[in-house]
Amino acid sequence: MTWKAEPTKSGTFTAEVLVPAKVLAAAAKAFAGVAEVEISMTGQDEKFGGGLLGLSGGGLSTTTRLLDPQFPNFRALMPKEFEAHADLQAGSFLEAVKRVGLVAERDTPVKLTFADGQVTIEAGTGDEAHGVEVLPVKWTGEPMTIAFNHTFLLEGIAATGSPAARLKVVSEIRPAIVVGLAGDGEPVPGYEYLIMPIRLSS
Repeated sequence: MTWKAEPTKSGTFTAEVLVPAKVLAAAAKAFAGVAEVEISMTGQDEKFGGGLLGLSGGGLSTTTRLLDPQFPNFRALMPKEFEAHADLQAGSFLEAVKRVGLVAERDTPVKLTFADGQVTIEAGTGDEAHGVEVLPVKWTGEPMTIAFNHTFLLEGIAATGSPAARLKVVSEIRPAIVVGLAGDGEPVPGYEYLIMPIRLSS
């Protein structure tokens, strides 16, 4: 398949765009049998931030809004060294977080307390509904309490596609990493999920 962008009136064309992954994947599937696909864009500046992207060819056409091209430099946030890590069974952990998350709003943090070979998963405080689950976990490091957006945590663990996962942490306020674990307990290469903790109010 050929992807062709129509040039501007000046005859030159330079663009940096960020397209939603699901939209682009769906478009690639839809245009799979088309010999040539034309791309057109509109935007408010030279990088087309906040603009539109159109794809057409073979009698098909689709349009999507572009994302801000200034994508965060996530690689600069990736920790190089960690103070502790937890090896957990992905299935049981996901189910526990889902159950606890039932009492939490979408942006409410789920608190994880690691100590003595177990993790206590909590959500909700005070007069709110309160959910608690305790699971066995292989924890390497000093006891720690760290909180995450429960939706992001679920997505990161589930996306490993592995029966076991490792949560690598630096501190309660530094970025953490989720990786999948192979049957031998070693990290599965090619996947690292960066997740930012939520600072808990004292």
